[in-house]
Amino acid sequence: MKVGGHRYEVGGGLPGLLNYCTGEHGRKKNLQKTIDAIWLPTVQESDEHQKDLCGPKLKELQRRALKPMNKNSDLDAFEVVDVCQGGLPCILDAGFRRLGHTRSTSEDTIYLFDHFGRQAEIIFRPYCGLWRLRDLFEVLVACRQQDGLTFAEPSLTSHGGLRLPRSEAGWNSMRAAGEASKDMPFSKLSDAEKAVAAAELRLCAACGPMAWQPRMAANSQVQPQDNWIYAMPQEAEFNKDTLYDRPVEEKLVRLWAKQHVEDKHLVGVLRALEACQHDIHQTKGFTFHQNRLRITGTKARKTAHKAGLARQTSFGMASAHAALEDEKDAERRSRKGLAQRSFLLNRASSSDMKPEMTRSFYQATKQKELDVPGIESIGQYS
Repeated sequence: MKVGGHRYEVGGGLPGLLNYCTGEHGRKKNLQKTIDAIWLPTVQESDEHQKDLCGPKLKELQRRALKPMNKNSDLDAFEVVDVCQGGLPCILDAGFRRLGHTRSTSEDTIYLFDHFGRQAEIIFRPYCGLWRLRDLFEVLVACRQQDGLTFAEPSLTSHGGLRLPRSEAGWNSMRAAGEASKDMPFSKLSDAEKAVAAAELRLCAACGPMAWQPRMAANSQVQPQDNWIYAMPQEAEFNKDTLYDRPVEEKLVRLWAKQHVEDKHLVGVLRALEACQHDIHQTKGFTFHQNRLRITGTKARKTAHKAGLARQTSFGMASAHAALEDEKDAERRSRKGLAQRSFLLNRASSSDMKPEMTRSFYQATKQKELDVPGIESIGQYS
């Protein structure tokens, strides 16, 4: 198997590692896929990402933000499946709950997500563990390349986030749900009213907050919603990592839905995060896989799902490499006499969760103890 670009043979080593690598019929078939999913980039792979964003690369991103690429609606199309629609009668009648209610993106009905109603969250591990204002800038530029997010901009709230433009279909769904005036069609909304009706995916106070307010005068040559494209890179802390003092295992960023986020907003942001090489760690209220958005949560029912390539592994396995890096960092700090990093929850981490051994392993260990000479005589006098 390959780990971090190096090849290792599964045939010896610690019993705990072998327990992870082998199953009932020998070596697990998906072992290499699992390792590729959970292993973090090496230092060589992250050197380019750690450099400051400036010069031609910054100008190219600004150009893309102002003039997004032409979008292919066929490639951006996805299917929405509401597995919570139908209720108990449909479940008992035809298993409707399992199959769900399917609609294509061409229909006018849009599913809405809000922290007071049907909740939705995206939790991701930033690329190389770096979360800077520069990374938020790149995510916003990537969002503008997605269908329906051409005018995405940063949220100016206390913890920051993404401000997503309201679509006409989304506004009609808000009117149908009683969240907007039924006497006000989308065509009669002013630009200011559309800005107020915009949805937001806000950052969490404990996981990657990124508050930003424009400090420079507005650029008269661009639209007001585009001022951040030139103002954000001028910040003194544009390239400062906000997660530098966090353990590797806790370097996570959380986005939560506010003000009736549309289903296509979630899909667009997920695709933007993947384009920026961020690792989607978990989603709440929905899943997205193979161009299918499955809505699993309701106002009364909260759901959480592992995402990405590690979705078929345990949370402990998905965090194994991060926990290993934390142990190495703790040893290094102890040798140099430095203070240990503070953990958000407590000192326990995934690395403390030792894998459960098989029954044959415990039997072999017990037999080995019985075979040691003199062990019975020692027990007689103890």
